[in-house]
Amino acid sequence: MRKAIWRSIFWMALLVMALPTRAQNGTQHGILVSWTASTSTNVAGYNVYQAIYSAGVWAKVNTSLVTGTSYLEPSASLTTGTEYEYAATAVDSTGNESSYSNIVTVTAPTAWPVNPAPPSGCNAKVQ
Repeated sequence: MRKAIWRSIFWMALLVMALPTRAQNGTQHGILVSWTASTSTNVAGYNVYQAIYSAGVWAKVNTSLVTGTSYLEPSASLTTGTEYEYAATAVDSTGNESSYSNIVTVTAPTAWPVNPAPPSGCNAKVQ
């Protein structure tokens, strides 16, 4: 009997450890900016800059270096129907920053996609 109880406790502990630590919030929407990696060997990451097309004032949008070659500007920080410009820079391991990449222009949609309603009644049990 004790062995069965301990076995149940063990499996329940494994089940709890397998649960995600944070719930999925659904698909993120926004403007995906991507670029080809720098050919320099000591690149630590990239910065992404944005300008509203009509204003022409540039601002860095990432809070920390982007280590990949794409960045999603979240829809919450964008105004629908507005034209934006983006460019990326490479930053080396000592903090030196390159000049801008080519500049791309994109218009935020008048409405962002809406995620479907989540399912309900999800259950799990040890068998």
